[in-house]
Amino acid sequence: MKENHLEDACLEWLAGLGWTCVEGDAVSPSSEPEARSRYSDVVLEPRLRAAVERLNPGLSPGEVDEAVGKLATYGGQSVVDANKEAYDWLRNGVPVERIEADGRRTVLRVRAIDPAGPNDLLAVRQFTIHGQKIRRPDIVLFVNGVPLVVIELKNPADLNADIGSAWNQIQTYKADIPQLFYYNLLSVISDGTVARYGSLTADLGRHSRWRLLDGKKVGKGQLELEVLIRGLLAQDTLLSFFQGFVAYGGAHGGATTKIIAQWHQYHGVLKAVERASDALLHRKDGKGGVIWFTQGSGKSLLALFYVMALRDRPEFKNPTVVLVTDRNDLDGQLFETFADSRWSLRAVPAQADSREDLRDKISGSRQAASSSPRSTNSHRKPGRPLCRCYATEPMSLSSQTRRTGPSTASVRISTPRRARPSTAWRSTCATPCPTPSIWA
Repeated sequence: MKENHLEDACLEWLAGLGWTCVEGDAVSPSSEPEARSRYSDVVLEPRLRAAVERLNPGLSPGEVDEAVGKLATYGGQSVVDANKEAYDWLRNGVPVERIEADGRRTVLRVRAIDPAGPNDLLAVRQFTIHGQKIRRPDIVLFVNGVPLVVIELKNPADLNADIGSAWNQIQTYKADIPQLFYYNLLSVISDGTVARYGSLTADLGRHSRWRLLDGKKVGKGQLELEVLIRGLLAQDTLLSFFQGFVAYGGAHGGATTKIIAQWHQYHGVLKAVERASDALLHRKDGKGGVIWFTQGSGKSLLALFYVMALRDRPEFKNPTVVLVTDRNDLDGQLFETFADSRWSLRAVPAQADSREDLRDKISGSRQAASSSPRSTNSHRKPGRPLCRCYATEPMSLSSQTRRTGPSTASVRISTPRRARPSTAWRSTCATPCPTPSIWA
């Protein structure tokens, strides 16, 4: 099998998912009808315009022109910071100013992508782009004319061409045709045997395997690339992933980083949110369930994506989310994760300094707080902080439990329970929970 055979297989899988698959010449500036004006253009403006008009029927022609122009010609000094702003526009709407009849100025948010679908899905093989150099990524996936996914494949018959080579090629594209990555959701790299996906800022080791197909975990015997294409790049999954499983770090002043979920975080959060919704609307017992993960599997990021998902669900009505841990070092890790990604949370996390402060934060405002059992236990060693707490404006409790016994668990639970009797509880743990009846 050669690289072009691998491209053929990918396009066949994509076509089966509803993607229209074409060669690069079909979207060149000389194509009929014209797909773009210049080879340096990476947004297919006619397709974007059609989507904006369809999704925003109340816009004037001038407002359509402004929204399409802002998105199609977007540029930035930093590829990552540009990607962050473009993601905000694609997810929440392109900002367009409108002058009302009474002279007031308002800002509209113009939708370019419909997360519920349907959308215009196009897969282009050998898409020619002019930048610092002329480059042709193997396959580029466009949603409503916007390039969201880049797929780079390497010849399976070449022993020197592996996913490391594919990742290096993506880095070359970022340097030579950076405009393609202003809109990028994720990149896929494969040598036919191994297939991984990752974010704009992820190094090779942070690229992950996708193991869900039709919502179920697949075995190790299935071809990784086929599972990734047919699983992650199906329209419903891709747009769900786009809408709720992207975060940006760097709020502490460091370099901006883009974080996307691994398959188990995506799967776990969807299940957790449905369980929380069921506990709220139907069971009415406050039992949010348990997610059991292995150590080092990314529970902090799962908690981040879970809170983001709760804030997007209308039935939770701006819930308070309390994160409880059993170790001070994990407290710090969680707080850093949430604080560093506060742009994505659309809230500023906070820490409580004492048990009383924890109670005040829960009962006296729409913020939330959490603590470790050591923190809320009055028999503490001198110099040890009473508690470290993380708060977001969003009412449900997400708790980290590992080694604590029933006695310390009851101490930990009592304060939030008295402050908020309607609290719903969820645990993410690396070992079985000591008090399963609380969570089940």
